[in-house]
Amino acid sequence: MKYAMGMIEIQGLAEATVVADCMVKSANVQLCAVEKAKGMGYMTVKIIGDVGAVTAAISAGKQMGINNGKYITSSVIANPTEEMLAVFLPKPKEAAKEKVAPKPAKKSPAAKKPVTELPVADHVEAKEKA
Repeated sequence: MKYAMGMIEIQGLAEATVVADCMVKSANVQLCAVEKAKGMGYMTVKIIGDVGAVTAAISAGKQMGINNGKYITSSVIANPTEEMLAVFLPKPKEAAKEKVAPKPAKKSPAAKKPVTELPVADHVEAKEKA
């Protein structure tokens, strides 16, 4: 299966979020990153998927950006090389190899004794006697 990488540049984080949501809902693509570009509030939304899905998603995101007046530019790279993916897409973080169960909290000696009587302030006792 041939795959593609798509990028769209939008002005503003809120608009980039709306465009990313629109792209993911319009086609079978995977959202890879929403990154801050250098200056002027530009944000880059990056997706991957098969060529047709990425093209459709970028078109939907572009239309959403144009309608809101925040669209800057976009591109679709069909069948990118591994070097391109390594440079432009973030590397996935490795999951921890060993899962360590948390240690149970130590119980203090005071916590073992049940509380039978609560301390009462002196002024409360004085009011009750009066």
